[in-house]
Amino acid sequence: MAKHTIEVINKLLTHGLLAPSSFNLQHWRFHVVENPKKVSHLFSECDWKTTSVQAPPESAIIISGDYSAWENAPEYAKHLDPDFQALSLKKATAVYGTNHRTQLDEAARSCGFFLTNIIFSALEDNIGVSVASPNNLAAIISELNLNEATVPLCCVYLYSDAAAELSMPLNPSHLDTMLANDQW
Repeated sequence: MAKHTIEVINKLLTHGLLAPSSFNLQHWRFHVVENPKKVSHLFSECDWKTTSVQAPPESAIIISGDYSAWENAPEYAKHLDPDFQALSLKKATAVYGTNHRTQLDEAARSCGFFLTNIIFSALEDNIGVSVASPNNLAAIISELNLNEATVPLCCVYLYSDAAAELSMPLNPSHLDTMLANDQW
């Protein structure tokens, strides 16, 4: 299997970055993993109960939600008027500041849009892609050295061609349980 070039991965991520997000806060964080041992380890830490994927993929993009993104609202509006930057922080603080549930919901929603764009881009370029829910959050958080406000929501695995059919065993009940029980 040929490794994905940095150009291919950058194209997928560029399409992901075009996804909409509340207040343009871009709640997503992503980690590209190309080390075969790490990819294999991450692959083993996901929920593959309903997929036909047999072999470990070449690359992985782990998409995480950052539920503290609202704290950086002025950074995302820095290209705008300073008064608008202040207003952006004021509004983001009013919506997210004390509402943990909203922080979690918006992070998950934004990451879903990011994921959708990556999938469509991969399919358009005939890149094999499979998506899974993290099974062992602690192992993935440790492997990627994530901070406490950033939680992996899905793992995107890339193959050199579309021979690996798109399989998406994202377990909605798993995500719902995480959200309902604040298990981020």
